[in-house]
Amino acid sequence: MVRGVSTLVAILILGVVLGAGLGYYLGAGRAKTPTLTVTQTIPSTTTRLVARTTTVTVTETMHTRYPLELVDASGDTVVIESEPARVVSLSPAITETIFALHAETKLVGVDNSSDYPQELELLVAEGKVRRVGGYWWSALDLEAIASLQPDLVIAEVGAHIKIQDQFRQLGLKVLYVRGGAARSVEDVKADILLIGQALNRLEEAQRIVDTIDEEVSEIRARLESVGAEPVPVYVEVGAYSGQLWGAGAGTFIDALVTLAGGVNVLAEYSGYPQLGYEDVVAAQPSVIIAVANFMDSGAAQAYLEEILSRPGWSEIPAVRDGRVYVLAGQSANVLVRPGPRIVEALELLAEILHPEVFGTPSGPGIVSAAKLAAQPCSPPPAVLVI
Repeated sequence: MVRGVSTLVAILILGVVLGAGLGYYLGAGRAKTPTLTVTQTIPSTTTRLVARTTTVTVTETMHTRYPLELVDASGDTVVIESEPARVVSLSPAITETIFALHAETKLVGVDNSSDYPQELELLVAEGKVRRVGGYWWSALDLEAIASLQPDLVIAEVGAHIKIQDQFRQLGLKVLYVRGGAARSVEDVKADILLIGQALNRLEEAQRIVDTIDEEVSEIRARLESVGAEPVPVYVEVGAYSGQLWGAGAGTFIDALVTLAGGVNVLAEYSGYPQLGYEDVVAAQPSVIIAVANFMDSGAAQAYLEEILSRPGWSEIPAVRDGRVYVLAGQSANVLVRPGPRIVEALELLAEILHPEVFGTPSGPGIVSAAKLAAQPCSPPPAVLVI
């Protein structure tokens, strides 16, 4: 009987010790352990964003332990044996995320469109980072990527899933994020956490995510405090010779517009639909925002003049009331890049949609109809190419 009691006491003591150790691990070693589950819609080759759906689960542990198994946005399990030291980024949003995570010393290659922050250009000029081709899969230089001998390539499902097999044939380890196929702010946050986990920068990733959450909460609270009504808005992401492309439902731009106090007039469309002039006239937006991220201020103004001169658009409230905005340079980039700078995008959209609450939008690369009205008119171009 005594031996049985002693055994029971020993087991209880062992349980307390193990419990304390486990409690320390969960409380200190793994400060936060949320699971983000998001539905990923991968774009098809059509103009509508409708394709296969994959559930992606990202479990956040504050200290990454290798080898690491991650389920990425393609639905595959990616095994990372050790902390990556040589990383190639295939999109501007991924590159900006890596810099925001303070992991830029790992970068050895980036796509041609990555241009932020300014430190990147210095790294390219010094030969520490190499350009590996355009953003879309068809413009990438796969041999250049392979020659860099990366430990990890970080790609986007929408832009790069078509060459998944080619990556494998080259022996490249690729981690897919949602990127441009993100459907919500939660998707963008999941991308940041996934990259942070892969690169052993989870603490930094969590800080970025917390900042996004705080900004969303602040903007929503200010709008609710004044009872602001949602503003109908049309966001144009491209135009060519009479054909327009807008941001519809199921896009992260649509999600940002909603959070900033707007209502997307293209909500009946999915993804980034192709439109005609008459479609926007019928939608009657109160605000028009056009993205011109590869234009200088002069070209952006010409774009604005072209918008104002479109057939029938004088009947649109946004045109009539002078609430048409063209965003160029980095002011455009923050809106179209699903990365850590969506905080800036939210602030800018809130100012455009509700200046009575957040103040008049200002910053480099913002051209508005109100400002243009105070300047001498110039003839619009016959054709605008973006």
